[in-house]
Amino acid sequence: MFITALCLRVWDALVHPTVRLEANFPWSFKKMGKSYLVATAFFYLGSFLPVLLFLGAVALLSQIDPMLFVKVMSPFFKENGEPAVTFLVGLGAISFAGGFSLELWYLRRCLHKDGLSLRGIMALNLNSLKGSWGGPVWAAIWRAALVYGIWYALEHLLGLILPSAEQDTAKLAQQLSGGNLVAFFLMAAVGAPILEEIVFRGFLFQALRSAFRNGYWAKLVGNRAGLADLAAVALSAACFSVAHLQFSPVTMLMLFLLGCLHAELYRRSGSLVPSMILHALNNGLAVLLLALS
Repeated sequence: MFITALCLRVWDALVHPTVRLEANFPWSFKKMGKSYLVATAFFYLGSFLPVLLFLGAVALLSQIDPMLFVKVMSPFFKENGEPAVTFLVGLGAISFAGGFSLELWYLRRCLHKDGLSLRGIMALNLNSLKGSWGGPVWAAIWRAALVYGIWYALEHLLGLILPSAEQDTAKLAQQLSGGNLVAFFLMAAVGAPILEEIVFRGFLFQALRSAFRNGYWAKLVGNRAGLADLAAVALSAACFSVAHLQFSPVTMLMLFLLGCLHAELYRRSGSLVPSMILHALNNGLAVLLLALS
């Protein structure tokens, strides 16, 4: 009887979930789309400009003082002239930090113009989980762990059906050790969970969800909140998948499904924190397992 009751409760939670996230993003679809496109342009500007400036400085140094150039750059290249792992990790960190910093600066600026708080509008807190069993922190952790278990099972099930697709980041992680591994781990398990969740779930999904419930888009989905939320989940997950610039069909599908799980966890919990924890679990464990392999 206990197992039957538990199964029924789990099924009811899956089919008829408690939705804690309010659809209160005040922007229209047009304003949200324009702001997001400009923010994306800032992301790519912030990603590539620091790298180009660095490479330009390196090229200038090689012309001014070739001996100093060799002395400075020799630790970052192998004997055959190929970039060393330290060089690749360093460039990746500069690009990652520059891109997301500029993108978040622009989004924060847009929200502040309308008197909106980045933290408040995106539910970057545990307010919705207060009163939960074990407290809000525990409630955020067990929700993230549960969804990670679902993702782990889904990932391995699809791995039995679909061909494997090795990513460049996976190849890089397998070569890392020491300080390079620590830097890469912090970027993947701390930086990416915070910054990507703010951009793709806190802003994009939340804005899409609210926009799809109003005006023309609400009529398109028959004024049904469930369909509006489903459309927002799918579209934000598709953007999340494409933004990773991994164009293998299998990898894109996996990223899309992972993006859907993140958005749904955010919608049900009403807080961006569980989604950040899920992201950190997935990325952190993946980097450690690849490094150990």
